[in-house]
Amino acid sequence: MVFCVAGLATGRRDTALAAVTIQLEPVVTAGLDRPLYVTHAHDGSNRLFIVEQPGRIKVLQPGATSAATFLDITSLVLSGGERGLLGLAFHPQFPTNGRFFVDYTRRPDGATVVAEYGVSSSDPNVADPRETVLLTIPQPFENHNGGMIAFGPDGFLYIGMGDGGSANDPGNRAQNIDELLGKILRIDVDRPESSSKRYSSPPDNPFSGSIPGRDEIFALGLRNPWRFSFDRSTGQIYAGDVGQNAIEEIDIIARGGNYGWRVFEGSRCTNQGPAPCNPGSFISPLFEYPHTAGRCSVIGGYVYRGSKSTLPAGSYVFGDYCSGEIFLLDRGVQSVLLATSLAITSFGEDEAGEIYVAALGGSVWRIVNPNSPSAASLYYPRLVSTGGSGGALDDSEHTGIAIVNLDTSETTLRATAFDRTGAVISGSGIRNPAVMSLRAGQQLPIMDSEIFGVGLSAAKPVGWVLVESTLSKITGLFLMFNASLSVMDGADVSSNTLTSFLLPDVEDTGFTQIHVANPNGDPAEITFELVGSDGSTRAGPQLRTANTNGCVVALVSDLFPGANPRASDYVKATANRPVVPFEYMGKTGQYARGLNGQDAAAGASTLYAPQYAVGGNLIRTSLSVVNLDDAPGTVTFELVGDDGRNIGNVRQLSLAGKGKLHITDPKFFLDPGGSLIDGYVRITSSGPRLAGSVAFGDPGESTFSAALPLVSTLLNDLVYSQFASDDTYFTGLAILNPGETPVRATLELKDRTGAPIASKVENLAARQRKSQLLTEYFPAIAGEKRTGGYFTVSADGGIASFAAFGTRTLSVLCAIPPQRRP
Repeated sequence: MVFCVAGLATGRRDTALAAVTIQLEPVVTAGLDRPLYVTHAHDGSNRLFIVEQPGRIKVLQPGATSAATFLDITSLVLSGGERGLLGLAFHPQFPTNGRFFVDYTRRPDGATVVAEYGVSSSDPNVADPRETVLLTIPQPFENHNGGMIAFGPDGFLYIGMGDGGSANDPGNRAQNIDELLGKILRIDVDRPESSSKRYSSPPDNPFSGSIPGRDEIFALGLRNPWRFSFDRSTGQIYAGDVGQNAIEEIDIIARGGNYGWRVFEGSRCTNQGPAPCNPGSFISPLFEYPHTAGRCSVIGGYVYRGSKSTLPAGSYVFGDYCSGEIFLLDRGVQSVLLATSLAITSFGEDEAGEIYVAALGGSVWRIVNPNSPSAASLYYPRLVSTGGSGGALDDSEHTGIAIVNLDTSETTLRATAFDRTGAVISGSGIRNPAVMSLRAGQQLPIMDSEIFGVGLSAAKPVGWVLVESTLSKITGLFLMFNASLSVMDGADVSSNTLTSFLLPDVEDTGFTQIHVANPNGDPAEITFELVGSDGSTRAGPQLRTANTNGCVVALVSDLFPGANPRASDYVKATANRPVVPFEYMGKTGQYARGLNGQDAAAGASTLYAPQYAVGGNLIRTSLSVVNLDDAPGTVTFELVGDDGRNIGNVRQLSLAGKGKLHITDPKFFLDPGGSLIDGYVRITSSGPRLAGSVAFGDPGESTFSAALPLVSTLLNDLVYSQFASDDTYFTGLAILNPGETPVRATLELKDRTGAPIASKVENLAARQRKSQLLTEYFPAIAGEKRTGGYFTVSADGGIASFAAFGTRTLSVLCAIPPQRRP
């Protein structure tokens, strides 16, 4: 990809560096009051949190253009000028403990307050207004309040403090180690010193303990470090320190470092003292620029570590409040990325490492690169390819993927296969990465060896696949199968990542294998626990590390040795980086089923199992329902027929906090006798959030099995990226309208090129389900040999759905959730 030249160089340009083009994509342009900061909660929700100067924090849901109030402390905040609600930081374990921290100037005296809050126990999008004050720092003047707070990779909270204000630091506070002003502070919020002092200072702080100086100080000699950030990859701290009248500077902050203010302003001697201007006594800036061309106030930014190649990896983005310019510092060379008319107050990151801009006038923007080589990514969390051992049981394994380009023009796909260590898989007969083109509307069904070469199976890789697209509207799924096709199942794929998740299904008569892919630019630490039906931890926690672009692959029995995992157990996990979890279960050579990990921060009080069938000596069904909350509750189960009427008994069961219900009894709702009974299940709780899965297979647990996540969110625009219909294979589709009003659903069947094959409208009454083979929806394709293509479902109301692929002899069966249309 060739980058176009954009912007003007403001310093020496190295001709070896390609210039970068960026644009600002609007995220929120109305309804905000003086936004000063934007960040995320690293909880897998992909929400953005926007800090407003008067004292509010807004939460923005993925894809939304207006934000709702998360926390309002305007009654506590003294706002105006450089005062206000200035900083926000979410605890590294926020997905499990709900803790977050703010920095504000208080009424009426303008002192800096660092305080702790928590998320509401009933609504993850609302904060509990109860406050715990950790630190109060008097401010002698109205300006230079600092305000940035952030957790470092060491788990400690870092706090940026200005020098107290006025001009030229009249109290020489930045150089005074007995003052907290003009410093970067570092405190431990998890180990309070006492009931009255709700934090402690790490023992390796430079002035800790008996060493003269304040325990909290991490670095000193700063004028007003308004914004600083941590490089996700290296952990280095980059700070933008606002200058006096001449110089703006970017510093790399080190423990115990003295950055020279007020002796130096950047590299310029101020002649203010108190020390002589000896450069060797202080740490010089990484970069500085003068007050020319309307520039006057640096806004510190971020080292780019995103996955969309918006900017060069490892480059640093920052800006100037007065000029509205956005700068790039790449390998020591500064350039102007974009000149804007915005009063830039801050930069921010989302969970994926993409960078945002906040502007005082009331807007938030995302930095995008129209020439970026990757506009979207799909994560295929499991790649196994081997010819097997050649024994009686076919233990070979292969992976097939399907991708659909729903955009209006051709996209270029780049597929990269990584092994467990994060290395790009290589070897004789392997081409990796692989580049492919996909025309508008086209579908690509392809096997692993067709993508990466015939040498792949010989290498016997265990890893995962990243597919990057130059266009954003792509979707896909993957299938896992053996050579004899006696084993098959699959799952949908997306760009979603999680930091807190559960794997609800455990196979107690075969194996359960966990795969967790790490698509980040730095290692991810994942902590696993095996949880029993009563919500207690049966084994763990076990910590595993996934290297950069690596993955954790482990059998549950190996991860928790001696625990004897049971079907009534589940696995829960947290990660310090967004990851892609998946579980693969079964019996070697007999059956397998797969499930994507489920978001432990999500869930719902009403779930749907879109398929439930028992009886007739053909099929069995089991349900796994997990309580995501600490509080116990009651769960109600209703089996509903395709006509919307209840079948059998309505059942109620108690569910412990964090516990699991595992239902396998074929007579749970009624005794089916020799008849086949099928429908869907409505699952409601008395309050706790639920998640889980449904699995179905042959009664003897020896031939076929498939699994689906329980549905918590109804959709109205779905894609199924593959279908097959011929003498050997069938594809079935279930569409469920669980609401109380009718729904009109349009089905469109397309071939591999995107050309229409057939379409029809299905009208679903309230609570009704339609479950048929594609040849029943579209009789015209009966007798045709269709081994590729895709179909879409669009509805005027929320629906649940799934597709089933299998052989007509039911030697294999797989179930695939719908893919959300991007």
